Amino acid sequence: MMKVEWFTYDKDDGIKLPEWARSFAIGQDGTVFVPGAISNVSEHEVFLCSCFDGTPHVIFKNHKFFPLKWLSEEFPKSKEICAIIEQRADEVKEHS
Repeated sequence: MMKVEWFTYDKDDGIKLPEWARSFAIGQDGTVFVPGAISNVSEHEVFLCSCFDGTPHVIFKNHKFFPLKWLSEEFPKSKEICAIIEQRADEVKEHS
């Protein structure tokens, strides 16, 4: 089991996303994990693709999270939100 540290964005006014959808993880090796749901396909489909590719995943609040770089390459519709999360993750890494 990969050890990760979880981070959650604060709720913005008017945005009603659950905690898991506002979260990301950073692994010990610096890998950023994001929710599979941002891919614009079902989490299950993302999971099956990750299994086929041998890509790791982590689970938070019963949702699967996948490496940001892999997800943005395999599911291009997620590129924009992945870039935003990557920027936030980089800020977290700088302050650690």
